[in-house]
Amino acid sequence: MVVERPVAEVMTSPVFSVRPETPLQEAVTLLSSHHISGLPVVDENGALVGELSEKDLMVQIGRAHV
Repeated sequence: MVVERPVAEVMTSPVFSVRPETPLQEAVTLLSSHHISGLPVVDENGALVGELSEKDLMVQIGRAHV
């Protein structure tokens, strides 16, 4: 059963990440070219400060067209 498998068997590796100041187009290119749906956002020390997901992008696109 899928839920009994460890995360390591289904996770994406290596991990691609972006910084808060990364241009959005660069992040979108990473998502698209690596066929992933989210990116961790890390600070200059590599600490996690957030996540950028496809859903985040869709919400912003939707707001832009209202």
